[in-house]
Amino acid sequence: MPAARPGGSEQGRAARVATGYRGKVHVSGSDPKAGTTDYTFGSADNGVHVFSFTFNTLGTQTFTVTDTANGALVGHAVVNVLAKK
Repeated sequence: MPAARPGGSEQGRAARVATGYRGKVHVSGSDPKAGTTDYTFGSADNGVHVFSFTFNTLGTQTFTVTDTANGALVGHAVVNVLAKK
């Protein structure tokens, strides 16, 4: 099951890496200024990929990774975006 978390790993339940995962995921966030992207996992990924995602709006934001073939396979992480000091 795809799950977004800090580090951007594609993971199975109970933090087991789904090494055979070959699906396509849609990566998005709650910040409309951040954009979206799609990524297709290949055999060289072994179920792991690091996503770079930049939030441009301060406050609580959500990072979401959704399998494009099965929308029930979704993971998300909530982050707090702070101003630069």
